Amino acid sequence: MIDKINAWDMSMLQTVQSLGDAWYPASWFLSYVIGRDWLVVPAAVITLVLINKKRVALEIIVIYAICALAVFGIKHIVEAPRPFMTEGLVVQYVDEGNYGMPSGHAVLSVTLLGWLWYRHPKSMIMTIGALIIVLMIGLSRIHLGVHFPSQVLAGWALGFLFLWLFSWVDRHMFRPRGMYVRK
Repeated sequence: MIDKINAWDMSMLQTVQSLGDAWYPASWFLSYVIGRDWLVVPAAVITLVLINKKRVALEIIVIYAICALAVFGIKHIVEAPRPFMTEGLVVQYVDEGNYGMPSGHAVLSVTLLGWLWYRHPKSMIMTIGALIIVLMIGLSRIHLGVHFPSQVLAGWALGFLFLWLFSWVDRHMFRPRGMYVRK
C-alpha cells in the first residue's frame, strides 16, 4: 500500500512540476503571498475589524493559533520528509526547513477561507473563488517541490476536519439553535 502511495506521489509530483519554470512566479505568489499566514491572517483581521466584524476577526485569530499549533505538533510527531529531501528528480524551487506532513498551507487555506465562507453570506462566486484559491495553493506547494501530493491531501483533510470541528463548537456552544428561532 505504501509503495502505491509513494508511486502515485511521485507520478503526480512530476506531472505538476512538468509545468516548468514558467509557473514558478505564480507558484511563489500563491504560496508566499496569498497563502502566507503571517501576511494573510493580519490582513483578514484588519479588514474584518474595519468592516465591524470584530468577533469574526477574533475567531480567525483563535482558529489560526489552534491550527498552527496542531500542524507544528503533527509535523514533529510524523517527521515526514519533504520531496526534495528524498527524491533526486524533484526540482526544489524554494528552501523549506522542517517536515512536510501535513501541508500547513493546505490546512490553513481550507480552515481560514472555510471559516470566512461559513461566517458570511454565501454566494456562488465566493464559494468557487475560495475553492480555486485552496486548490491553487495546494498545487503551488507541489510545484515548488516542498510537498508530496499526499501531504497536501492530508492538509486539506485536516483543514476540513478543523473546519467541521470549529463550526460544530460554534453551533453547539456559542450559537444554540434557540438563538435563531423567531418567537
